[in-house]
Amino acid sequence: MNDREKILKEFTRPRNWSIRDEIAKIQVLKYKENLTAENHVQQVKRSIQEWIIKEKPNKLMIADNLPILVSDMNKEEVKKEIMKRSGEKEKYHYLWVSFRDNGMIVTIGRTSFSKKSGYGDLFDPFDIFGTGTQKLIVTFLIDSEEAKKEMERINAKMNSFTTYALIIPVNSDESKIVNNLERQLGEYLIKRYPVFNYYSHNW
Repeated sequence: MNDREKILKEFTRPRNWSIRDEIAKIQVLKYKENLTAENHVQQVKRSIQEWIIKEKPNKLMIADNLPILVSDMNKEEVKKEIMKRSGEKEKYHYLWVSFRDNGMIVTIGRTSFSKKSGYGDLFDPFDIFGTGTQKLIVTFLIDSEEAKKEMERINAKMNSFTTYALIIPVNSDESKIVNNLERQLGEYLIKRYPVFNYYSHNW
C-alpha cells in the first residue's frame, strides 16, 4: 500500500467524488483475477459466513439458497425468502454485496422494502438519463444521434456492471441495527478484498 492509498483510506465518507473515483481505480488495479468470477464470489461468501459465526450478530443470516447470478434472481422469490426468514414486519431489511463479471466486489450496501411494495436498491436499474427535469435537460443537450447512442451504450454497460450478488436478510426492523451491521460487514470485507465502491458501507 502506497502513501496515497493510506491517505485515501483514512476517509470514511468523502463528499468529493474525485476521491471516491481515485480509490476505485486503485482497487481495480489491486484486484487479481486468480479465480473464476463465481469461485471468487463463493470465497467472499465463505468469508461472510465466517464473520457471522465469529461475531455472532444474532440479527444476521446469509441467504445461501438464493442464486448468486443477478440475472437468475427472481425478485418475487427473493422477497418471499427474505420475508420468510425475517418474520412478520412492517419493513424488511437486507444487506447485499454485489460483484462485477470478473468477481470483484462492487458495493456493500443495505436496503429495505415493505410487504406491499418494492424489492430494495439491489434491483433498481441505473438510468444515466435520470428522471423529470434531469431527463429533459439531458435529452435537450444531446446534439446528435451518435451522442444519444453513446449514452444508451454507457447506460446498458452500467446496468450490466453488477453480475453477481449475495443477499443477507437482517432479522430486525431497527434502522440503527441495520446500519451498524452494514458498516461492520463493510469494514470486515475491505480489509480482505479490493472493493470498487470502497466507502459504500458508510453511506
